[in-house]
Amino acid sequence: MLESSGALACPRDELFTDPEALALSGFLAGYSGLTRDAYALDLRQFAAWVTGARMRLFETRRVHIEAFARELEARGRARATIARRLGTITCFYCHAEQEGLIEHSPAVHVRRDALGSGAPSDPT
Repeated sequence: MLESSGALACPRDELFTDPEALALSGFLAGYSGLTRDAYALDLRQFAAWVTGARMRLFETRRVHIEAFARELEARGRARATIARRLGTITCFYCHAEQEGLIEHSPAVHVRRDALGSGAPSDPT
């Protein structure tokens, strides 16, 4: 998984394909300090969830990202925490798409609750 420094804690090829590892390290390289630490945590938890579902990061679809959010809700995570995790995941996949590592981001139309209103927000 990812450590707070963005480095892989175990051999890369066991968890991530080369394009996935490149996307993770490239995305985190754009940040520093506490922001980088928070984003690394978000991605580490999402990657653990994805691997637990026997998928790879670049095999996920929108439904998987939304299922991850619903699981966080079921575990009692705060709405702000869930919104930040979804924001990080959305930005990660956008980065991978912009870098030509994936054809289309699965997170483009992920439903996210607007904090405080309960109404879905448009992530675009």
